[in-house]
Amino acid sequence: MTAPDLMMAVALAAAALELGANGLYLRHVCLGHTVPTRMTWLIWTPLAWMGVMASIEAGATLTVIKLVMSATGTTAIMLLALRYGSGGLSRSDQACLGITVAGVCLWQALDDPVLGIVFFLIADAAGAVPSLRDAWHAPRKERVLPWLLGLFSCLLALSVVELDRWGQGWAGFGIWVIPFYLALVNGSMVLLLCRPDRPAVAAVPAS
Repeated sequence: MTAPDLMMAVALAAAALELGANGLYLRHVCLGHTVPTRMTWLIWTPLAWMGVMASIEAGATLTVIKLVMSATGTTAIMLLALRYGSGGLSRSDQACLGITVAGVCLWQALDDPVLGIVFFLIADAAGAVPSLRDAWHAPRKERVLPWLLGLFSCLLALSVVELDRWGQGWAGFGIWVIPFYLALVNGSMVLLLCRPDRPAVAAVPAS
């Protein structure tokens, strides 16, 4: 197997893991084992597709396969979250939405692609806050395996980033930063859901 073939195989494995993670999450929601945080998925859905476009514009190739799978799964989860999810109207959720909107506006207004991606990540991180908050206060409303599979998918996606991209400074930043950020989010959820002092409470009912 040649090096390009190996890289493609790894990229496809990352996409398959992402598909598995999203499929498992959707199954858990349908079975009532997971109660998704509405605001997170409402924010993440449009941003996921914006992230795909930003990565393509930055010159990403193989990592885009995983990002497309992630965006597709995020869209499906968002649709289920509208019915089976919780939250969305609290002040903290609305504040996260406001930060996201401001971040997206700054991202679109700036000509500097690096600063644009930074504000994009700030906007996306604001969407992660409601889920991270709920994972801290009510970890039983989520299952860890989909997030763990998502983490492994991100790590595989990072492994197919060309070595010279890592040494290009800001020029390579747009190639690897989104899967790196997604790995941080998934890893944070795994740690919160697996912490030994997590409250022994049932999942939060959908509202």
